[in-house]
Amino acid sequence: MKLDWRREWPQWVLIAGMFALAAIMWNRTPDTVPIHWDAAGNVNGYGGRFESLLLDPIISVGVYLLMIALPWIDPGRANYANFSTAYDTIRVSVIALQAAVYFLILLAIHGASVNLGVIVPMSAGVVMIAIGNVMPKLRPNWFVGIKTPWTLSSKTAWDRTHRFGGRLFVAMGLVFMLGVLLPPELRVAVWLPTIFIPILGLYVFSYVVWRSATDKVPPAGTTAA
Repeated sequence: MKLDWRREWPQWVLIAGMFALAAIMWNRTPDTVPIHWDAAGNVNGYGGRFESLLLDPIISVGVYLLMIALPWIDPGRANYANFSTAYDTIRVSVIALQAAVYFLILLAIHGASVNLGVIVPMSAGVVMIAIGNVMPKLRPNWFVGIKTPWTLSSKTAWDRTHRFGGRLFVAMGLVFMLGVLLPPELRVAVWLPTIFIPILGLYVFSYVVWRSATDKVPPAGTTAA
């Protein structure tokens, strides 16, 4: 999978914008500021300028470089060309979410009225829906998608699991977005099962599909020597 600046520039702009904001706000930011909020939007953690201004941009660079590196180190790297648009959508969505949260945090620590307990889950829900919409387009690889022993041993299991997983991710995104309408004390109780139950369900689903698949192959190195 070759890098193309026409696909990369949105992420470059988002990351550069984060560092530019950090430079602009450095001398305007107190030594100790809020850096973490609970589900209700109440501050429950504090930090210094590094944590509030530079940590998120640095993490975004790390995430960007990691996602660039995955196709190069994946034994199935030749297949990335078959889902490059879907992979680009996932990469841009992840970086955009990090940039959006970073911008919201900057607004909050400088006194703007920002309800992070509502806006952040809404943003996460949008990203889940975006990923869910491209998930059926992912093709077998070792790093991106729903990787279980059975999806990696059968293309039928991979394709059916990712079609089902795409619908589940869209549903998860909608639950996250609608969850902000609940009282703050109930949100986490709804959001946590929304993440873990579908993941467990997809694991089981991939096994059930694999059991009846006719294209099962053992992963490399798993046959008897």
